[in-house]
Amino acid sequence: MNRVILMGRLTRNPEIKYGGKDNDMAVARYTLAVNRRYKKDGEQEADFISCVVFGKGAEFAQKYLRKGMKVAVLGRISTGSYKDKDGKTVYTTDVIVEEHEFADSPKAKNEAEETAGLCKENLMKFQLEMQRMNKDSDDKITSLQEKLQDKDKMNNILQASCESLTLEINELKDIASQVRRDIIRMVHACQSGHPGGSLGATDIVTALYFDQMRINPQGFSMDGAGEDMFFLSNGHISPMLYSILAHRGYFPVAELATFRRLGTRLQGHPTTAEGLPGIRVASGSLGQGLSVAAGAAQAKRLSGDKNLVFCLMGDGEQEEGQIWEAAMYAAAKQIDNLVAIIDYNKKQIDGSTDDVCSLGDLKAKYESFGWTVYELDGNDMQQVVDTLNVARENAFNGKPQILLAHTEMGMGVDFMMGTHKWHGTPPNDEQTANALSQLKETLGDY
Repeated sequence: MNRVILMGRLTRNPEIKYGGKDNDMAVARYTLAVNRRYKKDGEQEADFISCVVFGKGAEFAQKYLRKGMKVAVLGRISTGSYKDKDGKTVYTTDVIVEEHEFADSPKAKNEAEETAGLCKENLMKFQLEMQRMNKDSDDKITSLQEKLQDKDKMNNILQASCESLTLEINELKDIASQVRRDIIRMVHACQSGHPGGSLGATDIVTALYFDQMRINPQGFSMDGAGEDMFFLSNGHISPMLYSILAHRGYFPVAELATFRRLGTRLQGHPTTAEGLPGIRVASGSLGQGLSVAAGAAQAKRLSGDKNLVFCLMGDGEQEEGQIWEAAMYAAAKQIDNLVAIIDYNKKQIDGSTDDVCSLGDLKAKYESFGWTVYELDGNDMQQVVDTLNVARENAFNGKPQILLAHTEMGMGVDFMMGTHKWHGTPPNDEQTANALSQLKETLGDY
């Protein structure tokens, strides 16, 4: 018997298309992050299951299902294959969804677990109950759907307060492209700064601010109460952070033109001295960010704040002893609302990390300290979003979490990739023109 029952959280909003002879058949796709109940040491916490649903079910998915929702699915396994652009055969496995419904409430959870060995008729009863429980949220969901589908309202969407934006992957990529343009222009204008690492980490921080974090840019507060918090430990990649903060609504985008100018708020390394919204601690003295983030996360736990704290570090920064003091402390105190990220580009100012001071097996090291570790391609926006979703799902489980995000220094600009030489070197006029020709302007240059 080909029968599958799953329960997990959506990693993205469902994507719907229409096909068939008269283009009237709806087809929706979404991915479920399904936690593994039993796993060996070192294995990932969840499996990502591709789901496909047709007809009325697809239209239901588009209307009601959203990223982060817990969903119960009944369906069957379908396997297939296709040829990629290089002529290689790629094998696929999908779940063809026959029934799906909400499973977020305690009652839904209990009923969903009871359906695990039952027939389709019983699951349908469960679904009707879920529809009744969630009918009050219909207007809110429809409103959000309409706002997300209207591409002309992008700038208004970016002003949302104290919530994640839930943008589509292509929209996140467009924002990242604009951020990379800003980085090149900012560093070129003052002939000073760090373009390489800024370009490489752009996808990670774009996903955090425009998809993952629940924040309130217009109501910024230093204590971050009631919202997620972010700390940049490797502060020299400040042009990337400044661009993202500006486009997210913390301060005017036009202020990016003042980068590294004397007396301005946008200094080479972030500082709190001038009260720049979005900056809670001075950074750039490497090795300190994880300690600050651990303290902020512990304060949230003590105060009953259920939001998360994120911290981005460099890989060369792992050579600092204070990093490992913080890592040991966070695990010992079970600071499980802390999510650290390593920008793992394997390069630092003097060369490769292997040549300067080999980091060895970072995954094994953090696991031995008591952290849950995920590895991903930090320049693949889909992987970044999916992994951050899993980290949020697995928060408050007794362990801090860390993402080893493999990135490329200089990502997006061909002549800056594959070398450490652009760690702290600004491009000249010709190089700037070349770089900008490779990066699409999507939100408008400042």
